[in-house]
Amino acid sequence: MLPVIACNLLQRIEILASACALLADEAIATFTVRADVLQETLALNPMLVTALSPLIGYDKAADVAKQTCR
Repeated sequence: MLPVIACNLLQRIEILASACALLADEAIATFTVRADVLQETLALNPMLVTALSPLIGYDKAADVAKQTCR
């Protein structure tokens, strides 16, 4: 039973490795970063306000987050 499991495991690992290589070559290699969209999205991210919370307090940080989401 163990040799069958090992054989199947090795086959699955080979299939997965091939799929990863194909994904990297065909999809990920062609990705382009649009800096303008990235900056806009980051600027509107309310999670960035959490860094302000210890400095200005939770309530004021929540108000800032609400304003940026509008």
